[in-house]
Amino acid sequence: MLEHHRLANITVGMVTEQAELNRGRFYYHFKSMDDLADRVIEDEALGNGSVLQNMLSLVAGSSTANGFEAFIKHDMERIGYVK
Repeated sequence: MLEHHRLANITVGMVTEQAELNRGRFYYHFKSMDDLADRVIEDEALGNGSVLQNMLSLVAGSSTANGFEAFIKHDMERIGYVK
């Protein structure tokens, strides 16, 4: 959704419609759209397979050639560095 809308313009209704869930399920997991945004940022920064984790693996030399290719193709596009 963030590829097509500004965060400030994304509503709970839009999220639940896209996820094919009801509002009750959304509010079971999140207090608000800000809470969801915080979770997404946290997952992107620190989660398994996050850009940061992949970069640290590359620097530490623990990444394989496939990991490097995945980083270039996927993570660099995700952070808007390359297209």
